[in-house]
Amino acid sequence: MVYECKRVKNYVSKHVEQIYEAQNKRKAEFGVLVTNAMKKGTSGFFVEKGVIVVHATGVLYVASILRKQIVQISDMKLGQMEREKAIKNTLTYLESPEFTNSVGSIIRDSLSLYNELVNEVKRHYKAWNERYSLYSRINSEANAIQGNTKALLSGKEIDEKKVSMLPALVELPKVSDDAKS
Repeated sequence: MVYECKRVKNYVSKHVEQIYEAQNKRKAEFGVLVTNAMKKGTSGFFVEKGVIVVHATGVLYVASILRKQIVQISDMKLGQMEREKAIKNTLTYLESPEFTNSVGSIIRDSLSLYNELVNEVKRHYKAWNERYSLYSRINSEANAIQGNTKALLSGKEIDEKKVSMLPALVELPKVSDDAKS
């Protein structure tokens, strides 16, 4: 198998030609273009000119299937023509609506789960910040009261609040928007 990874804004057919040439040069059974940009009308997986084009969220699933096919074909100890026919049959199945729809569904669901997780982290972080602010205010007021009552008992004037701040809330790493696409 030959893999090429492209992180681009728009789908470019030239990348398919590039991987096709690399596949032929290396005499690989399969060429796989992993990209975040898809051709219009596709849902994260399609085959173009014998090259498998897959979104990054579906590549592990597709690679696993392709590896198993290569191992099975190798174990069968087929002749060159039979081997080429088995590879062609595999590609035909990969192009079928059944396979394409299933992989497209896996990719959509994976992206949906990822986005849901990112949103959940943001919601939690917002709640934690709000809670931290309340705890800080409680701590500040409690320390001021304690300082004032101590000052009163010792006969001193109550001038200013004695504030003992809580330590700063730890910053969570930002999730880049690039990871979503």
